[in-house]
Amino acid sequence: MRSIAILCTALAVGCNGTTGSDLVTFSARAGGVAGVTAGFKSNKGYDIALTKARLHFGAVYLNLSVPASGAGEVPCVLPGTYAGQAFGPCDGSVCGSDVDLLSPALTTFTKTAQGIADTAAEAEVWLTSGDVNATTDLTPVLTIAGTASLATQDFPFSATLTIGPNHTPPPPNVAMPGANPICLQRIVTPIRLLPGIALQNGGTLDLRIDVTGMLDNVDFNQLTAGSDGKYVIPDEAGGIGGEFFKSVTSTDAYLFSFRK
Repeated sequence: MRSIAILCTALAVGCNGTTGSDLVTFSARAGGVAGVTAGFKSNKGYDIALTKARLHFGAVYLNLSVPASGAGEVPCVLPGTYAGQAFGPCDGSVCGSDVDLLSPALTTFTKTAQGIADTAAEAEVWLTSGDVNATTDLTPVLTIAGTASLATQDFPFSATLTIGPNHTPPPPNVAMPGANPICLQRIVTPIRLLPGIALQNGGTLDLRIDVTGMLDNVDFNQLTAGSDGKYVIPDEAGGIGGEFFKSVTSTDAYLFSFRK
């Protein structure tokens, strides 16, 4: 993860208090959205009732600008664009924060967030437990369970999503082995901040994560029940597992706000 020293160097602003924007500190919180426990309907027509939905993320970053469309593949680290950062603590080799997506209660990050007194135009959520470039990360990004119902049929289901070689796209050709790095699969971006977030000292950054859309494209009829009668969404790049992964990493599920 990026340190505040990297943040200051990349921005080339007044982290030393001499030039440019002032360095600010603020609180950061994350939580689910209200009403999830009442159940919801997916785009495929399933009525879904969740009993568990927990997301793990490593960090959030606020950026000064949105990458230009048509500019090609955007690298994972964007020097000169960072406005702020917030991340959770490390427990051994696992870093980051866990959020119960069934609860709208906001959990405060234990580390003070840092940034500059400027306006952020977009945000990133890093779905990792440590090094975003690590080939393998076995920490579940999302664990979810519940029942999906369609007409008279019930589908008790579960899923455990990790992001490693199972979700790494192959390179476009042998001459470009690093064209699809794993870090790009772990970063949810660009999350547009409209009309923008003006960071201020002593403020609070809130991240709301909406789990309801993460199951929109899962067709439970296409899954096969196990011997216990339960259905498991596969943790893989193709098919239903791939559709589930796309929805979890969609920017639509993540909403930021800031208050002084």
